[in-house]
Amino acid sequence: MIIWVIAGLLGLATGLRIGWALVNKQSLVSTAMILALGSLGLVAALNWQPLTLMLDQLLRWNNVSMGLSQVALIACAAGSCVMITTVSSERRPATVRKVAIAQYSVAAIIAVASLVIFFAAGQQNEMAPEEYLKRNLGSSDGRLPWLLPLLYVLLALTLTMPDFCADMATSWSSSDVKRNFPKLA
Repeated sequence: MIIWVIAGLLGLATGLRIGWALVNKQSLVSTAMILALGSLGLVAALNWQPLTLMLDQLLRWNNVSMGLSQVALIACAAGSCVMITTVSSERRPATVRKVAIAQYSVAAIIAVASLVIFFAAGQQNEMAPEEYLKRNLGSSDGRLPWLLPLLYVLLALTLTMPDFCADMATSWSSSDVKRNFPKLA
């Protein structure tokens, strides 16, 4: 139930963000934020068992929502990566757009490769998402389909963390550090 509430709230936040973007000028950061929030909401929704069972029935593939969760996780990481690198970039807008397209292209290639690995592993018995993860991540055979998306998330973090940390370091003055973190000063 908690996951469904989180998915609903993320969907609401995404809807508000889309509405705001339609009213105001759409930017690369807005698009990336919509992709990140929407994908995160999709990951949460795909962990809801009734939706999982419905997708399995419609697409005629057991546990297909786990493969779709991998793609949504990659899309969320890509949106977050583009959002942070775009905001922290001091390059010209055309260059920033090209970098964003390159980041989305890498994410798309990894998403397709993840789906290929997922479907190549074959169908398993139908099970709840939590049971699927316990069973597959606990065995050496089931870890491979999750390796590629998690490596991409790690790559996205390594691209964004230096920019994020540099922005935090330059935006805080020494008085902010003394006030917020007295033990460090």
